[in-house]
Amino acid sequence: MLLQIQSGESLHSYIDRNIFLNWKDPSADFFRPFSKTVLLFSELKTIASAMGWLGCPGLNRLLHLHTEYPIHSVIRNSQDLSYSQDAYISEAKWMGAKRQDYSFCPDCIKEDLYTHGFSFWHRLHHQNIDVCAKHNVILQRRCPFCKRGFYFDNHGLEVMWNGCEGRSLAESVAVANHDPIEYKRSKLLNDIHSCEYHISEQIALKVLYEKLLSVDCQDFLPSQNADIYINQLEWTISRMDLKIFASREQLSRIGLCFEAIMLAYESFDGFLIDIKCHDNALRPIESLWGTYKSGREFCFDYVTDDFNSELG
Repeated sequence: MLLQIQSGESLHSYIDRNIFLNWKDPSADFFRPFSKTVLLFSELKTIASAMGWLGCPGLNRLLHLHTEYPIHSVIRNSQDLSYSQDAYISEAKWMGAKRQDYSFCPDCIKEDLYTHGFSFWHRLHHQNIDVCAKHNVILQRRCPFCKRGFYFDNHGLEVMWNGCEGRSLAESVAVANHDPIEYKRSKLLNDIHSCEYHISEQIALKVLYEKLLSVDCQDFLPSQNADIYINQLEWTISRMDLKIFASREQLSRIGLCFEAIMLAYESFDGFLIDIKCHDNALRPIESLWGTYKSGREFCFDYVTDDFNSELG
């Protein structure tokens, strides 16, 4: 039978953990085709189904809890009724589900071993973040024993369980982080992934624009880019048509929101408080898991999948 996926575990960690620790079980053979560079959305759906997370709700549960997808889905256009657009019926590759250059936190490994008896790769310890949001230590991107990286054609993720040259990654020494900006960036990413609600993109842009106009940004984060972000927010707001939205522009708007939150707020909670002042009926994250879009771009045909998946 399949191993149980852990809270905060990355999808590829789960795939390779089944292959290397559950090798006597037929499930190891099931996972081998998925231990590769990039996964298709259809393959993600197959994995979710094998875990008992069925239908569109199951796919979106997997995306939300074990990949980096929440950065694309928490802040979204209020007219978008689907969590992952047309992913449920798509045969496209999703670059977020790739064997990237992984990193690890020595303190997380020790904590996982104490709590679970084994360690795993965390989804938030990825290539765009340098600091562990939980322990405020530097993430290690290379093996401390052989100096190789942790990616598909190098060391591989199995070093987490097999060790390297007879030594365990748990022997690594944690290095404290002294950069408050990097720690803040890591915590913001963690808080976005943990957010229980969808945030209206339109409201987020306006709240951030008003906040940046009203505060001394030096109180939160030393930056010379405040005026740039204010101008970008004003321009973005001015050209947004509330009747239609272009998903191809969503990534740039999300990136703008992320950097503006970094600049204007001490924490994500402060931003969320201001959002709730404008919208006291935020949609719960799970409310969009059962719906997918049947077309692309400006198509507004949504289908509800009533598949009652086991979400245990």
